[in-house]
Amino acid sequence: MKRSVGLLILGLTALLAASCETTAPGGQAAEPSSPIANLTLSVSPATAWAVSPFSSPPAGDNVASRGSATASARDAAGLLTVDAESAHLAIDGDSSSVWSSQQPAPQWFSVVLDDLYLVDRIQLEVTQAPAGLTTHEIWLGNGSGTRTLFERLSNVHTEDGQLLDVALNPPRVVDEVFILTLDSPSWVAWREINVFGLPLTDPLSSEKSPRLTLQPIASGLNMPVQVTHASDQSKRLFVVEKEGRIRIVKDGNTLDPPFLDISDRVRCCVHRGLIDLAFAPSAASQHFYVSYTDLDGHTLISRFRISQDANRADPDSEEIVLTIEQPAEHHNGGHMAFGPKDGYLYISSGDGGLFSYPESPALEKNTLLSKLLRIDVESGARPYRIPESNPFNHNEDYRAEIWAVGLRDPDNFAFDDETGDLFIPDSGHRRREEINFQPASSTGGEDYGWFRMEANLCFDNFVVPCSADALTLPVAEYDHSHGCAVAGGAVFRGPGSPALQGLFLYADSCSGRVWGLKRPDEEKGSGWTSTLLLNAPISISGIGQDEVGNLYATSFDDGVLYQLIERTVSASTEVAARGNVALRGSSRASADNESIELAIDGDSATGWNPGQPPPQWFSVLLDDLYLIDYIELLFSQNALGRATIELWLGNGSGTRTLFKRLSSVRPDDNRLLTIPIDPPQVANEVMLLSLQGDDDVTWQEVRVFGSPAAFLRAESPTPQVRLSETVSGLELPVLISHAGDGSGRLFVAEQKGRVRILKDGRLLDTPFLDISERVVCCGEQGLIGLAFPPSYSSSHNFYVSYSNLDGDTIVSRFRTSGDPDRARNDSEEILLKIAQPDKIHNGGHLAFGPRDGYLYIGSGDGGTFRDPDNMAQRPDSLLGKILRIDVESGAQTYEIPADNPFTQQDGIREEIWALGLRNPWGFAFDRLTGDLFIPDVGGSLREEVNYQPAESKSGRNFGWAVMEGNICFEHNFLVCSAEGLTSPVAEYDHSQGCAVVGGAVYRGAAISSMDGLFIFADFCRGDIWGLRRTLDNANGKAELRWHSSLLTNAGFPVSSIGTDEEGNVYAAGYQDGTIYMVTPK
Repeated sequence: MKRSVGLLILGLTALLAASCETTAPGGQAAEPSSPIANLTLSVSPATAWAVSPFSSPPAGDNVASRGSATASARDAAGLLTVDAESAHLAIDGDSSSVWSSQQPAPQWFSVVLDDLYLVDRIQLEVTQAPAGLTTHEIWLGNGSGTRTLFERLSNVHTEDGQLLDVALNPPRVVDEVFILTLDSPSWVAWREINVFGLPLTDPLSSEKSPRLTLQPIASGLNMPVQVTHASDQSKRLFVVEKEGRIRIVKDGNTLDPPFLDISDRVRCCVHRGLIDLAFAPSAASQHFYVSYTDLDGHTLISRFRISQDANRADPDSEEIVLTIEQPAEHHNGGHMAFGPKDGYLYISSGDGGLFSYPESPALEKNTLLSKLLRIDVESGARPYRIPESNPFNHNEDYRAEIWAVGLRDPDNFAFDDETGDLFIPDSGHRRREEINFQPASSTGGEDYGWFRMEANLCFDNFVVPCSADALTLPVAEYDHSHGCAVAGGAVFRGPGSPALQGLFLYADSCSGRVWGLKRPDEEKGSGWTSTLLLNAPISISGIGQDEVGNLYATSFDDGVLYQLIERTVSASTEVAARGNVALRGSSRASADNESIELAIDGDSATGWNPGQPPPQWFSVLLDDLYLIDYIELLFSQNALGRATIELWLGNGSGTRTLFKRLSSVRPDDNRLLTIPIDPPQVANEVMLLSLQGDDDVTWQEVRVFGSPAAFLRAESPTPQVRLSETVSGLELPVLISHAGDGSGRLFVAEQKGRVRILKDGRLLDTPFLDISERVVCCGEQGLIGLAFPPSYSSSHNFYVSYSNLDGDTIVSRFRTSGDPDRARNDSEEILLKIAQPDKIHNGGHLAFGPRDGYLYIGSGDGGTFRDPDNMAQRPDSLLGKILRIDVESGAQTYEIPADNPFTQQDGIREEIWALGLRNPWGFAFDRLTGDLFIPDVGGSLREEVNYQPAESKSGRNFGWAVMEGNICFEHNFLVCSAEGLTSPVAEYDHSQGCAVVGGAVYRGAAISSMDGLFIFADFCRGDIWGLRRTLDNANGKAELRWHSSLLTNAGFPVSSIGTDEEGNVYAAGYQDGTIYMVTPK
């Protein structure tokens, strides 16, 4: 469920009915009571802690200097950017050096600590000229992936050298301090920011947070987006399917036929479809409300009646209540809920979503777009009545239906039924997701900031200047490094531990993380806190509850309804300093979800049986990071024989990697297999993949032994890197390369058909090559490949691949002119044409083998979602393959190398080097070893990295479309079998991204700990990982143990990873047109 961009809406004129309510001041929103905690704040001259206003010095050291800092800034063109160069001046321990934004408020400054600390004091040394009143907010991150509002410091008088001393009482667990300056007479500069805390050496000593796990309730649903109940004591759950049906789940069964089917009236999908369902507060009324996109693309709010059969609604009873005209298919909103205190229907509306926001609907007062609406649909007036107390009821400038403004695409907002407080998740643009809060005492009229601000960041909208004046800012937010789209939401008031009571649960639909947001405790002086409750391997589209308050989540991709259950550990299974930590985890598997927990319940008499032959998989998701030193597998197989089992480990980086392959294992009944992990590995997931065997394997018990590792220092720590901007001003860069000619130049391919040169730190104005008139762009088409042969210095030939105007892939040779910085556009020699059946999965990447000098070409499968023609496995097609040809032999086009695997075989294209690939658009050789890494973009579930060592045989089959990553792919006619296939060595779920981007092996000199790392990324999330083989201490070999670590998050879509001649690695920012160098942090 990826979020897109902007829209415009025309409202329906409201039919006003007579009101019996007390009149409220029109258009005036009362100042809500502050939802944030009180804080001990003192202001003093710049003095040492020994004479500070506090009665005692801080408990720990200043840990800010151990971390890193970033801050808001603007570039030469006045556009917002991030300052990672000079921000460290405010945490370097030297108050004579100053960081200044050189810009008016709002501005922000972030201190990211190197670990979690128990922080009790924060000291801010500020300089401001002229002196005056300022307003700052202090936000804290606690390791959960979110940051929450701790305190607002209003009307603080600051001048040069003044100290703001903040006490955190009680101390808080912190990994980031984020300071947001909202109001100031001039720009603010920070001389020094000190964060005092103690290392959190014992995670078990801190307050324990509740943990959740998933329990499947119903499957077979089609794109479920919401779950709710009817408040009629029937114990039924109602699940909204996006294509236009509402299904009833009762006692674990999905009833057939549907409760309501209006799929013939619904336009689906993207952000359109049947969106939400709300039952009238009175069950006796026998009607309910739905929101959906009609066939014209507009949002309708309609009333339906329930038929005499309580499990069936009458689809012919529709009464249209409200129409919101939508100009585009994104950001349509459409979520609904009845207020528990007033009984009115609240409706969310997105901004309508064109990317450039030319009409700025969020700023328009007379449109229903980008708003929260409030109408009375239960008074008997048709179609609805405007509540007299609506804030803009008598304001001619506003639509009277509006309750709040400034929202981009508010997801499943939720009321607390006990207090009446309202939580409003709002999906952000490129950077932040946010949670807004409206206390029950509010009289409406809040402006939540879009599109002046995106959460706590200024948003460059080119229409209005950024300002926080009169805005109600969020209380929690997270970066897109932790997801892509926030999904609400329910306040827990059901049975469970006291720690869950009152938490607002929300999730991210891409990453599958579920957080619990806790309101400030005024008595304890605590601010807002957000705790990670679950990292689910599913795409969560909605969170709802039943009549008694139990929580449920809908999984969009796999069509399953899950219950969110608090995971408890009995006294007999409580993990000590070291023990079987699988008991504290949860599990998932390739089949039979109902029995999977039986393999980690501590009872060897019960187990999980998939009821199917291999390939099959079983995964143990641990509740935290642990240092694992051995694993025990108790399993049996019905038909005795030999099995092949792979052990994969996830280490918290978002990826899992191949640790060991166990070949010819005899899984006799009650066979106990012990696998030592030497040296011990940090892990948060253990996955067992049964690749081959005579029958299905039953896992009776999977035991994972380890100790908490959240605060251990690894012997070989992950390299600390950052991205340093090298050059900007490019248009859709998709490839970074070099010529290997000693010139030190970088060559960047732009998707529209140009190759640019970066020389001596400067982007040359004239393109090296411009064939844009021959190239069709964009999507997955365009100028995709560029490669320089080993003989380039003498031959002056180079090679490109591009999509021609017919959409086919062309591989061509070009020559440079007398000017080494200019190629001859008219020198093209077409070597190979690959006919493409579709616009997607075209591949096109090029690379020369460092040992053989042959040209390798990546070709995608050509197409449609399920590869119905099985091109990747067909030997007579070049699609879905790695090709290998000799283009430097002097032949007019190319020759087939004699050692290609399929030479002189009838019915097989001789160019094929490897097969079974979906879209390998960024493979790379290790120039030192000759090893080949092949990232391959997956279908809807997994992304993978394949590996071919230099000494291996050719002709490998990497599995598509038989398998996707390590799981079977449900092809129309292919039978899933791993026999004869080469499995990947690393993979990640689509909860961690959408499209793998390769790749380069680091061989630079600046970061010795990265030597030999294969660097790859995800296009959507911007995560950048490093992959390497590690030594097997047991036998001294390094063949099967792989380790992947998260190096950094780019914060933008990464379209290419490449190297220069010296082996330094670079990343391309696709949308911002910037090239970044990976440098030490």
